[in-house]
Amino acid sequence: WGCAQGGDSDSDASGDGIKKRGAGDGVKTEKGVEKTEEELEEEREREEEKEREKEQKKHMLEVQQLSGAETGIAIGTYVRIVIEGVPAEWVESVGLKRNANRPVIVGGLLPGESNYGYMQMRVKKHRWAPRILKTNDVLLFSAGWRRFQSLPLFCMEDRNNTRMRMLKYTPEHLHCVCTIYGPILPPSTGILAVKNWGKLANFRISATGLILETAPSFRVVKKLKMVGEPYKIYKHTAFVKGMFNSDLEVSKCIGARIQTVSGVRGQIKKPQGKDGHFRATFEDKVLMSDLVLCKAWVKVEPKKLYNPVFDAPSWRRMRTIAELRHALEAPAPRKPDEGYGKRPERKTRRFNPLKIPKELERALPFESKPKLDQAKKKRRDLVSKATAVVSSEYEKKVSSLLGRLHTIRKERNKMKVETRKRKIKEKEVKNKKVMEIRAERAAEIKKKRYVKKGKEESRMRKKLRMEDD
Repeated sequence: WGCAQGGDSDSDASGDGIKKRGAGDGVKTEKGVEKTEEELEEEREREEEKEREKEQKKHMLEVQQLSGAETGIAIGTYVRIVIEGVPAEWVESVGLKRNANRPVIVGGLLPGESNYGYMQMRVKKHRWAPRILKTNDVLLFSAGWRRFQSLPLFCMEDRNNTRMRMLKYTPEHLHCVCTIYGPILPPSTGILAVKNWGKLANFRISATGLILETAPSFRVVKKLKMVGEPYKIYKHTAFVKGMFNSDLEVSKCIGARIQTVSGVRGQIKKPQGKDGHFRATFEDKVLMSDLVLCKAWVKVEPKKLYNPVFDAPSWRRMRTIAELRHALEAPAPRKPDEGYGKRPERKTRRFNPLKIPKELERALPFESKPKLDQAKKKRRDLVSKATAVVSSEYEKKVSSLLGRLHTIRKERNKMKVETRKRKIKEKEVKNKKVMEIRAERAAEIKKKRYVKKGKEESRMRKKLRMEDD
């Protein structure tokens, strides 16, 4: 309200003050009907509600146009949802019976996300995780609305992008590819991997990553090195045994590249018999002492395991192999097929003595000719070894006395060494407390020196105006 100007003023003629309208005074509308302030406020509220309804209808039309649905539910409205097949344990664990007003987050899945298959994801071990992860060791994955346990198969693409090579463990500071079985998720979905979610002293999250692709199956291979040995050699051709068990295995590897330990390359040609022997050709003549190697790749199938997590006390998580062995006090099993096997040992070769023809010996210079003195020395050595030494009674007594003296001296030296070690240990035990006190004193002196040095530096910085007061 302001001061009235003109003849229709509500103020006094003397201008002492402004006269305010009372609560019961009426206000004329455009139609000339007087209304109180309460009625005007009610009208304003009704108009605002009408505007809100218009905006909601407009929003609903926009949502229907975008989604293509004929009907929809407005945002902020209450709905009743009926969910079938909910276990009673989940209701008790959540506490809905005790507190019905407890909020529960409700989510939905797309039609394609209800199918199961293999997924490949790019993961990396979290830098705060204490240990690297192992292939086929159970992990809990959290992706979107789902939490489930699965067995991961870690692999990495080779440099030439030809194959996905299996890894036994995750790299320390690099990304790798992980293949798991579970509900299909869209690409670029974030993944969180946890090994154990109980009470831990260290960091809980083991790895993070995202989904790359989904498919019915993925080809992952691992290296296999087979070893054989030749039993017949004809110039550049050799017959090899011990690498395969049957002719069927040989026929599958016809044309495969092989190589000896000395570096001679070759190729498998044809099986010989039914025991796994085969014929192979090489670049050069191989020796009977050579070992033949064949490097192959074997396909590894990811294991199908999907264990969904339920918020119920009766649900039990799958434990890792290390936890099971620790609980059962069982050692790690060692099978002969899983190990690298016995390492091939090269036998020492004994060469025949060199025989020089007489004509070649005549043509050789004097330095290279075999000397007669060498042969005489060898003969003498043989004679000295063959002859027996017969000692007298006096010599036998002297040798026995020297042997006894040597034994006594050896025992005395042994006792001296043992007493010296024992004294050193006793001295270390006595000086341990003294050394601890000295170390504490040295640490205190060092700390005081650093504090003094820091104060001096702060004073110098203040003098040079390098720091604000």
